[in-house]
Formats: sequence, C-alpha cells, structure tokens
Amino acid sequence: LLGTDLTVEGPLQKGGKGSYLANYRYSTVAAFNALQLMEVEGDPVFQDAAFKLLMPTEKAGIFSLYGLGGWSRFGLEGISPEDWDIPGNNEMVEEVFQAYDKTSFLANVGLNHSYSFSSNRFLETQLGITTDAVKDNVFETLEHETRNQTFKSDLRNTAYRGKLAYHHKLNAKN
Repeated sequence: LLGTDLTVEGPLQKGGKGSYLANYRYSTVAAFNALQLMEVEGDPVFQDAAFKLLMPTEKAGIFSLYGLGGWSRFGLEGISPEDWDIPGNNEMVEEVFQAYDKTSFLANVGLNHSYSFSSNRFLETQLGITTDAVKDNVFETLEHETRNQTFKSDLRNTAYRGKLAYHHKLNAKN
C-alpha cells in the first residue's frame, strides 16, 4: 500500500564483470488519489530512487558509484479548531481555517574505490555528498478571504565526506 516499486539489475556489458542495480518507488496512495480510486485526507506524495554501479578493473582496482534520492510532500487544507493544532500556532480562532504544507528531500551520491596491493594489503577511498531539506508552511484564511502565510520553516543541510584507509594484515593473528 505504501509504494509501487520498480527494480532492475544486470551486467554493465555482456561478458563484463561490472554490474548495475537501480530502484524507483512511487507513493501508491498518491497514484490512487490521482486516479480517483480512493481519497486519503492529506494527500501524501513521495517518491525515491537509488542506484549502484560496480566497475571492477584489471589493474586499477574496484570502483563503485552509488546514489539515493527522495522527495515527499504532505498537505492538509481547511483545518478547523476541531481538527487539531498544527506547527507554528498555539491557538486557532474558530472562524479561521488553516492549511499545512510540508515537503522534504534527500540526495546522497558517492564514489568508492578499493585497490589491492597484495592479498594482505589494500587501500580504500570513499568520497560522498549528502544534502537534505525540510520545508513547513502554514496558511490561514477566513471564509472567502485571502490566504495569508503565518508560519514558514526551511531547514537545509549539506555534508561532504571523505575517507582514505590503508589496511595491512600482518599475519593470521593480527
């Protein structure tokens, strides 16, 4: 019920050692709402995708590229004091109706590399970037009047990461 999913995987080229994996998922509830097969209050919508490419080489080691991304939205219209209290507002006035809109996204991409010098020594390198955000908006309307924004929040975060590790197995015990 949560999501409809499509996944594909296989070799990058016929007879090659590289491979790929990709996945996409879409909100089943949003699709049913759009097709008018069912109606869910709030209209939750989301989608996400992920992939990984594995690319071994003869002399340069093993490379892999990966990514993950997602987006979601949830909104409510015509909220009255009997319904509930929403973020950014401690009290609601009876004649005022509120609308709530929340969106968020995530994106993550990275590259890994592993190189073996021998059976007991290898070098591992990783580079990646992650970014995400959450936006909240609250609107108020009196019956038959203009919609006014009463609350806004926009949080964003981006992180860059890197790792370089040399591994050396001294013997069977260490």
